[in-house]
Amino acid sequence: MSSISQSDTDILDHVQKRLMNTGYSHHRRLKVTTENGVVVITGRMPSFYVRQVAIECVRRVPGVMRVVDRISVGDCADQFDIQDGVAGS
Repeated sequence: MSSISQSDTDILDHVQKRLMNTGYSHHRRLKVTTENGVVVITGRMPSFYVRQVAIECVRRVPGVMRVVDRISVGDCADQFDIQDGVAGS
């Protein structure tokens, strides 16, 4: 596995901040990786619209060369973790 360049680190940080501030809580659950300016987004969104908002948000980040969309659309109920307070010990 190659090391992450500083520019990829900057891109990843910027992408994550943008996704946190879209107003859609589902965007906070997306997994994002970056390599050589290529951003891979993985996760599940409740609708095609919310998915597209995330993709467009990422595309507009300076330094992003390409976005690989691995977002599926469907029921997001299975994404809740025990740590989210839905269930707990």
